[in-house]
Amino acid sequence: MIHLLWRDDLRCGTNYDVTTLFLLSDNATVAKCNPDGQWPCCSNAGYCGWTQDHCECKGCIDYREKSERRKIQFEKVQIEARLKKLEEDLALADEVSKEKKAMEGRIAGLLERSSRIREYRNLRIRRCEDSLQAMAQLKETDETSISDLEERLSKEQIARQKSNEELKALKNELLDSLATTAAQQELRTKHEQELALLKKSLEEETGHHESQLMEVRHKHSQEMAVLHEQMDNAKKIKEALEKAKATLEAENADMANEIKSIATSKAETDRKRKHLESQVSELTSRLQESEGARSEVQDRLVRIQTDMESLVAQLVDAESRSVNATKSNANTELNEMQTQLEVETKQKLALNAKIRELESEKESLHYQVEDAEGAKRNFEEQISSLTVQLHEAKKHADNEAEALLQLEELRKRSSKDIESLQGQIEELKVQNDRLEKSKKKLQAELEDIIVDLENTYEDITIDLDSQRAKVIELEKKLRNFDKVLAEEKANSERFVSERDAAERDAREKETKVLSLSRDLEEYIVKVEELERSRRVLQNELDELANSQGTADKNVDGTSSGDQDAIENNEDERFDELSDPSPALEPPNPEMSDLDKLNETTMSNGAGHFVQPPTFGARNNALRILIHELLRGDPDALRTHTPNGAGHFVQPPSFGARNNALRIVIQELLRGDPDALRTNMSNSAGHLVQPPSFEARNNALRIFIHKLLGGDTDFPRNNMSNGFFGPGNNALRILIDELLRGDADSLR
Repeated sequence: MIHLLWRDDLRCGTNYDVTTLFLLSDNATVAKCNPDGQWPCCSNAGYCGWTQDHCECKGCIDYREKSERRKIQFEKVQIEARLKKLEEDLALADEVSKEKKAMEGRIAGLLERSSRIREYRNLRIRRCEDSLQAMAQLKETDETSISDLEERLSKEQIARQKSNEELKALKNELLDSLATTAAQQELRTKHEQELALLKKSLEEETGHHESQLMEVRHKHSQEMAVLHEQMDNAKKIKEALEKAKATLEAENADMANEIKSIATSKAETDRKRKHLESQVSELTSRLQESEGARSEVQDRLVRIQTDMESLVAQLVDAESRSVNATKSNANTELNEMQTQLEVETKQKLALNAKIRELESEKESLHYQVEDAEGAKRNFEEQISSLTVQLHEAKKHADNEAEALLQLEELRKRSSKDIESLQGQIEELKVQNDRLEKSKKKLQAELEDIIVDLENTYEDITIDLDSQRAKVIELEKKLRNFDKVLAEEKANSERFVSERDAAERDAREKETKVLSLSRDLEEYIVKVEELERSRRVLQNELDELANSQGTADKNVDGTSSGDQDAIENNEDERFDELSDPSPALEPPNPEMSDLDKLNETTMSNGAGHFVQPPTFGARNNALRILIHELLRGDPDALRTHTPNGAGHFVQPPSFGARNNALRIVIQELLRGDPDALRTNMSNSAGHLVQPPSFEARNNALRIFIHKLLGGDTDFPRNNMSNGFFGPGNNALRILIDELLRGDADSLR
């Protein structure tokens, strides 16, 4: 009988090897740790050399399986969260592409608007030219009529001189014939009467002609003055149109450049986005492959665990069979049972070896799972880095175009300087080569002369002085060439130093450009933070304003007749713009701002006031009052008063809190144009112009809300703050003119 004995020095919870246990063959029974079939390590009772990680009991195996399942479930949740994050990043990229498309649509709208403005400007120019031609024709006709009148006047003067001469001749004849007869006396009286009649008729005709001439001259002078004024106005209008044309051309050029830069940046960002999307798709495919491999490993692990359980069951069955067999045939078949027991022990050892192999295979699979998890973590890190790169590419896409343009300009300039310096250096090199060649030639000639002198020294004694002089001259020439060569080398070194300095300047400029780009990025970040804070404050202000009351939907359009009148006014305005009338007016510089009013809730396309959604039902009288004022009804303040005597009296619907606004309008109607300045501007009496109104009229709403609440210092303290957005330019100009003292701005 075999007893499984435990050593006394082994305790549960300590890591001992299996070899520390030993077997004593007493009988064929296998000892168990406790009646529940678990090892002592699980209940911390008894003596055991196993730990829970190595124990093969059912409880420990279940515990390990549950821990593995929890770990796999946790990893699955993490992977799903990361995949969700990747999907959110892709959705963000789609939103960015949609924003780009919206920006392209806005750019197309701006281009269409600029084309309309250009057509309107060309139409006004053609009208001006036609009016100038008509004025020139009128001037020519007036000049011809004046020349005709002058000719007639000269003819009348000549006839008058002739009649005066005839009169003098008749007087002389009458004086000579004083002593004539009675018949002659009668003739003389007749002649005198005729002469008086002629004088009278002549004086009448001359007076009539002079009056006509004065009238013609007066009319001509008036027409000339009118023509001169029209010419001056036409010249001014033409100059204004030319200035507007120049500004529009500059704006068109800027818009074209901006569109080109946006197109390039868009192409670059699309390319980067496609590249990042391809990388993300590759990483997701690899992640799916790793998950498939992991699932296969898990399936294999489950199969191995089932095999282990079946082997353990076989081992238990074999032990039970052996125990039963030994109990039934202990006396008769002891030897056979011993042999069977030896065989069973061998089988048990083989099964233990197989279990160890399965455990090693399990550990290798566990290592493979850990490697797959590490690869998965690497993939996730790569995905996060790619998302960060995508965000950085989006941030730097706008700044790269400007930096590249500046760098290209600097590179072009530096390349031009370097090319010029390189050309000079090449020329200097060519000159140096020439000088070197000439020096070599002179040295060769000098060496030849020296050799000749040495060979013929004994024979030639007479020409020695001349040869020495030649040698001295050649040495002088050689020294001169050395000096020239040194100077050329110095020049080349100087040009090289200048080139190096130019390169250093170019590098410094590049570093400056990089630093400026970094500063620009920081500034953009600050601007975004300020924009976020502004949006938060705007939302708070909207909530405060919405808590004061709801919009009056019944008075939003007042009636369908008002809408028809507004549409008719718009049609009349469009007809006035398209009608080629001779009236010449300069184009409105605030046209673009009026176009912006179409998108607001305070006015329609004709510049008329429409009910804002934040006035509420209790301010019906104030809304109608401002509505009529902005529609061009200057008598609205008087017609909306109860007494109608020209003085403002508080209507019943204004309430008791409208005292400040009531006093201001009352003083304005009584003829005090300084009422708005003294009650609504700063202490110096000058308006600090607000930048602009926001699209939803939040500033105007708060403005009127504070006035209705009795806060008369609010306009003085808040007309120059920064929450007036770019939406209500027409209303801003109205308040501006009122605060400056222009009481006619409402008309």
